[in-house]
Amino acid sequence: MKRNKAWMSVLLPAVLALGACGGEDETPNPSPQPGGPTVHEGFITSDETWLASGNPHVVKGMLFVGGSQSPVLTLEAGVQVRFESESGLSVGTSPRELGALRVAGTQEAPVLLTANADAPQPGHWLGVTLGTGAGNSRFSHATIEYAGGIFSSDDEETIEFWKQNAAGLHIVGGEEAPENFRPASIQEVTVRRSANHGAILTGGGFAEGSLGLTLRDNEGVALKSTANEVGTLPAGSAISGNTRNEIHVLEGTVTTSQTWHNAGAPYVLTEVMDLGLPNALRVGSAAAPVLTLSPGTELRLPEEGYISIGYQDENGTIVPGRLQAVGTAQAPIRFGPTGATAGFWSGLFFYGAQDTSLEYVTVAQAGQPLFGLLGGGNLNVNGDLGVSVRHSTLSGSAGCGIAVTIGLNGSAPDYVAEELQNVFTGNAGGAQCNR
Repeated sequence: MKRNKAWMSVLLPAVLALGACGGEDETPNPSPQPGGPTVHEGFITSDETWLASGNPHVVKGMLFVGGSQSPVLTLEAGVQVRFESESGLSVGTSPRELGALRVAGTQEAPVLLTANADAPQPGHWLGVTLGTGAGNSRFSHATIEYAGGIFSSDDEETIEFWKQNAAGLHIVGGEEAPENFRPASIQEVTVRRSANHGAILTGGGFAEGSLGLTLRDNEGVALKSTANEVGTLPAGSAISGNTRNEIHVLEGTVTTSQTWHNAGAPYVLTEVMDLGLPNALRVGSAAAPVLTLSPGTELRLPEEGYISIGYQDENGTIVPGRLQAVGTAQAPIRFGPTGATAGFWSGLFFYGAQDTSLEYVTVAQAGQPLFGLLGGGNLNVNGDLGVSVRHSTLSGSAGCGIAVTIGLNGSAPDYVAEELQNVFTGNAGGAQCNR
């Protein structure tokens, strides 16, 4: 059986937390000295500021920031931090080890976190991890480079385990984290030349108002994120030059209203754990969240995968959710497969999805019946929900372009109406099927 990929990434911070236990009894780091290098290792349990005059700041082994005094580590403008091999920075490893990181770079004097090597390579050091106790952290005008490494191991399975969950920047939530855990705000931050991945968000994301995350020239995937944290990717972000210029969305549920920006890379639905079930992205909660997709956004679905806007819970109760996918003629929104055959995935399903709009949207090569019997269209609308579809193209379905389950009032919207200007091509079961 495959490992649970969404929570494998929690293991690294958990291992680090074991080392952090009892940290307040350790010898504190020396105060930064003018004209460094200034060496840091072990534990920071009270407020500390690193000065540019102490450059370079050299970190040996794992450096932990946290404790009962909720320490804050501040890196002033112009600071350079150089990490030894297999070293890293872990902040607030648990709710009992609170801590914060303030990276106070400026455009004129940015902060650099890099490898302590003459010829650095990706993966030289582990990276920066913000755990469940790392609230109120801030990054401004900073670069993280040559991180994303792993601990040494002779076991190939363990090595692969770490590689899948190593990144230059990692935010980790979990059961102990506050609801909608958003511990860090960022402004103009670059993560580059990391091994394995650029950044990973696991149950935690970036704070509202964050702006400008650049993920470039990283090995592996640019960004991996649990579903409800994807929308914290800041506006103005850019993704380029990575081995895989993709945003991997770990299957799950979007429970809060959010916008998925067009960062120049597709969003790819990825399985959490192989249970032999179709991969699903669901949007819904008691708050009826709205998932908004910016013009030009692309979502790619795996074989048999599907998206459910609103859904039925285990008791048959409708959990409401809404979708606003409004593109433009020049920048349409696309839902498509990771493969290239008709019926590759199951399509979009709408339950309790009032006030949902799709305009200038392309949905391609879906229509595989979910669990062998549900749906059968690129779009699958249950009842007269007020789902608006205009100026959109539905093509390559193994079934219908749109499959509509007729509502209790016995009516069904006519999505083929000429005034809607929808286009239906290559759908095996026709343009619209009413059931």
